[in-house]
Amino acid sequence: MRVLPDWSAVTRIFLTTWGQVSPEHRLEGASWYPRALRDATLRAYVGLGSLRSERVTPSKVAGITAALSPRLPWAKNLDAVEDVYAGRQPKTLGASARVARRILHGTPPLDVLTGPKVASFYRGLIGDTQAVCLDVHMFRLAGVEQTSDVRLYSGVAASLRRAARGAGIPPRDFQAGLWCHVRGGGE
Repeated sequence: MRVLPDWSAVTRIFLTTWGQVSPEHRLEGASWYPRALRDATLRAYVGLGSLRSERVTPSKVAGITAALSPRLPWAKNLDAVEDVYAGRQPKTLGASARVARRILHGTPPLDVLTGPKVASFYRGLIGDTQAVCLDVHMFRLAGVEQTSDVRLYSGVAASLRRAARGAGIPPRDFQAGLWCHVRGGGE
């Protein structure tokens, strides 16, 4: 049986690190999700070759972007969004591409986005400021080994939300600011 971390210690790590985040990375974090959805939407229109389509909605673009995101750097994620909208096979995991195509053809994103990271990424993209998307960088910062254990994801996410509340920042933007700090920029 896995021993769970001291969640108050994880919260302190996040708060201590937040104190080291530059003003530039804080601003970058606060704008990251809206900018990401805008960029993905533009790539969807490029893929379609048209600026008018009922297939390009914020929910659909966010769902496709989130579905394609596992194991892709951001620039490749945007390429994959364009590929899906253009009808090309995206260069990503096969299961991710299948989910993205289902969303494109009308399946509600949260009906097919599995796993807390991908669903949280989707919610953050559509404007849910309580969403916390945790990747390997956030788990390393927390000092927690990333696994598929939902209890660990939930515990780290709850610790991050507590830290964000303590800093007076929406959790989504707090997480993105930390991510920019840890990565050295928003990629």
